[in-house]
Amino acid sequence: MRQSVKIFGVFIMIAAMFGSFAGCGGQALFDELSTSRLKVIVKGTYESNDARPWDVFTDDGSVTFSPGEDANPTQFMIDIAELKLNGKSFANYRVTYRTGIDDADPFFNGAGIRYENDDVTPGKSYDRVSMYIRKLIFDNAKEYDASYAFIKDMQTYFHEEIVNGYDFNQDRVEPYPMYPLTISIPGGFRYDNTEDETILEIRVVVKNYVKKYEKSYNTTNFVHYYKMPAARAVARTYVPGKTVTLSGTATVGYYLIAITSEDVITNYEGTVILIPPLITWTSDANYTLLNVPIGKTYQFYYAVDPGDWTVPVSFTPINKDVTINDTDTGTIIHDL
Repeated sequence: MRQSVKIFGVFIMIAAMFGSFAGCGGQALFDELSTSRLKVIVKGTYESNDARPWDVFTDDGSVTFSPGEDANPTQFMIDIAELKLNGKSFANYRVTYRTGIDDADPFFNGAGIRYENDDVTPGKSYDRVSMYIRKLIFDNAKEYDASYAFIKDMQTYFHEEIVNGYDFNQDRVEPYPMYPLTISIPGGFRYDNTEDETILEIRVVVKNYVKKYEKSYNTTNFVHYYKMPAARAVARTYVPGKTVTLSGTATVGYYLIAITSEDVITNYEGTVILIPPLITWTSDANYTLLNVPIGKTYQFYYAVDPGDWTVPVSFTPINKDVTINDTDTGTIIHDL
């Protein structure tokens, strides 16, 4: 008994010794080693901030009948297994998220949701992130028989529970299944763990990019369900405290886009998966772009809403470039 008490006392003394060591800023060594300075934010919007409100739903042209039982989706569910940077897992944490079709929800308002992650190798450059998506579900999917009579609401599993909805990530038509969905980081980034925090923002376009589809089911029956018609996504990084807010006047009802002078707008045109890293929606005669990294020159473009629940695939230049110096902070007024 005395021996065990003695050993326990030694353990407590050693723990106290280690706890007295501090890392940068006086943070305990154990705490600092277990803290990731890379923070991942996931958004379901085309815009990087100030997302356009939800619009009226439409179909993709495959729907041959419109029964009274059909209804627009009211909920979206996503189940993500893990994230990888350049093929290396750094967020091997399963995340399930369920939200209403709601402009106020962080996933859809441009704020984003936090994804738990570990730190990555400092001093290394990264140019792509892979998202391993297990399930993508909208509710209000309906099954009909060959004579178009309603049979039942479709059901599937989400977070180990039965829910109303259809998991369209099981479709074997491009781009599904998204396991993984590989997303480019335009310009890449070199991770510096001496910064207090680095944000990795990942945007997968869901909001205003959803259509109703019809497909055969169980040989003779049909299903009406909702999904995104293609994969559209981007990732970008910034260091809080080393960004500015760009704001000014702009035409109402436009998408406003900013890319760095090293980038080219054709990277985001046509049928490519990639969307521009900095986008906002001008709901009035003003625009705001948040968390714009310093030390770069930016070129501006605009695009009109193409309608029909799609995203812009061509952009018009605005010949008013702006250079943001390393010493700039706060808000820069830049009328367009």
